[in-house]
Amino acid sequence: MKKKIVVIGGGIVGCLSAIRLKQAGFEVTIIDQAEIGTEASWAAAGILFPLLPWDYEDLIYRLCKDSLNIYQMLSEILVKKLGCDPELKKSGMLVKQNINQKIAIEWATKNQFKIEEKKIYNNTYFYFPDVYQIRPSKLMNALKKLIIDLKIDIIENLKLMPIKSKNKKIINWLNNENRPICADFYVLASGAWTGLIHQDYAEKIYPVRGQMIQFKKSDIELPHIIFSDN
Repeated sequence: MKKKIVVIGGGIVGCLSAIRLKQAGFEVTIIDQAEIGTEASWAAAGILFPLLPWDYEDLIYRLCKDSLNIYQMLSEILVKKLGCDPELKKSGMLVKQNINQKIAIEWATKNQFKIEEKKIYNNTYFYFPDVYQIRPSKLMNALKKLIIDLKIDIIENLKLMPIKSKNKKIINWLNNENRPICADFYVLASGAWTGLIHQDYAEKIYPVRGQMIQFKKSDIELPHIIFSDN
């Protein structure tokens, strides 16, 4: 009998986890408090790089570097299998030189990462040519199609009740509709909302407000990501 896994959270991480688990032979269900892929993943910028990586632990950059290989393989599959292009591209990133140049150059040398200098309108920038980005909304649409194609069950608009880790085994995860949510294993991929359903993380993980502005298409060309003054 197949083991049943419930993935809590239908963003990019939750969907990718569900897909890999289904391909490994498990019976998989995704649960989301809204609709699949309509919250943080949909509004993300899609930059597959930790912006100023020397400000973080080395593991963060290694994780991003390794995940890029997965995104490249995944993009090929989504295009060939479903005809969906998530628009993965090597755009590069410009960083205004108000950062600590010595630390940046030391990090780049240590990690064998290219950094160049560019002059644009009399401003000097560091240019990182090997930075990729992906279009989150198109990626989510493609992942949802793949999930349906793989016959992964989806339960949307269901809010789970908080639990504590002292519960050694969850037989039925309670929710606002009193539906039986039973599984052999539960995978938490609820991102910023994890603290709302797992009380051990209530003060450690919580959502914060961010802003994304989408402009109408114009003749202005922005071939690179631009990072300036935070």
